[in-house]
Formats: sequence, structure tokens, C-alpha cells
Amino acid sequence: MSKVCVTHVCVDLEVLDGASEADAYLVVDTMAEALVGAGGVPVAPAQLSGRAAFVGGFAEASVAVEAAIVGLWEAQKAHGEWQLRVRRGGRTGDDSSLSVALAVLATANGNQIVVSGATDAAAGGAFEARSMGSASVVAEAEPLALWIVTDSRPGVDRRPLRLPD
Repeated sequence: MSKVCVTHVCVDLEVLDGASEADAYLVVDTMAEALVGAGGVPVAPAQLSGRAAFVGGFAEASVAVEAAIVGLWEAQKAHGEWQLRVRRGGRTGDDSSLSVALAVLATANGNQIVVSGATDAAAGGAFEARSMGSASVVAEAEPLALWIVTDSRPGVDRRPLRLPD
């Protein structure tokens, strides 16, 4: 029996001073609509950073990453400036890769899209990304290659990745 290859896109928020709970849900809902509209299948709701977040599964890595980029644009158009920074992480692998995708998400700062090396390879160069090296993001697992998407979105956070100690 072959394993199903899926790309998970996880959305979470970095909340800055002055952001309201209502703002957070509006932004996550807008991102979720964009991901589902691009063909993402919602995965069991996640609680990340104490706020409702969204996880979507995609059959194609390039579609998943494009949806993450477009989703942020949609959120910015719909809600203007907010005191929230959307964090996205992606991982391509077998159908058990969700926990790894969540670990990749944990490395992202606001307005960053961080993906695994497997996602970058599966997308076949369909988006601009820069290697951030390898890091052990999952306990007792081999280091994982991490890539940051370097598209032309405004306000991309330039801070280094949030790597585990």
C-alpha cells in the first residue's frame, strides 16, 4: 500500500499590541477561505498560540505555497493594516506529516512562509525561496531542510527563524 503524499499549510498568528480577538479571527478566516478556495482540504482545527488557526491539506505543493501567498494578499486587501502577523508553515510528505508541518510553522515569524526542503523540491521551483539551512525541529528526528519563500509580499518579516534550542 502506497502512502499518500500531501502538503500541509498551517496558518497561525503572531499577535502584536493592540490587536483584538475579532481581528485575529477575521484574518484567520480570510486565510482559510483563500486556502480552501485554492483546493485545500481543512484538517482538524488546530489550536496554536492559544488562538484558533487553520490547517489545510493539498495534493500539490506548488498550489499549496501559491495559496499561502495569495491568502495573505487577500487578508491584507480585506482588512488593511492590523496588529497581527500571519505565520505560515508547510511540509510535504506522507499523510502523517502534519506534526512536522506544525514544527515547521513554529520556526516562522509573522508574515513569513517557511517550508520544508521536501515542499520546495515537490513544488519544482514554482516559487522563489531561499535556503535557511537545516535544523532539528522535531525531537529525535533528523535535521530538516528549511526554506523561506521570498516573494514580493509587502511587510515580510526579516527576523531570523525561530529555531528550537
